[in-house]
Amino acid sequence: MDFESIQSLVSTRVRVVRAEQGITQNEMCHILGISKKTLVEIEKGRKLANWPTIVAFVSLFKDSPTIQYTLGDRNPVECLQTYSRKTVLQKQSSYDTLDEHWKPIIEHAGYSLQKHYIHNHYRIVDRAFNVYIRSTDYKETYEFFEKIS
Repeated sequence: MDFESIQSLVSTRVRVVRAEQGITQNEMCHILGISKKTLVEIEKGRKLANWPTIVAFVSLFKDSPTIQYTLGDRNPVECLQTYSRKTVLQKQSSYDTLDEHWKPIIEHAGYSLQKHYIHNHYRIVDRAFNVYIRSTDYKETYEFFEKIS
């Protein structure tokens, strides 16, 4: 998945999420900080949402089942973060120990290099599911895996 794919997917879900949440077009415009004309163009498929609108939309509606399903992640903001930054180095406690979207590629010394089967990005987690790195670059992730395992 790339920026254009995310932009297209998320743009096509704005109307669905708005209806799912019971929000009027005027309320959605206020929430996202966009004009009604822009919202109507996005909802009718005439225009794609720009990146700031996508980030705001996904961040503010990250608990929406539609957004989670669309981005294939229980934390869709993490998906956007990984693709915008390419690599995220940080140890964080995991919240998705049962996330079925992540498949192990290599496991060694208590660490697992995993691939997200929808987005094709990578991460390294330990036995407690603490995340050490997320990246779109397999080579970089693998090299980090080699260092810590």
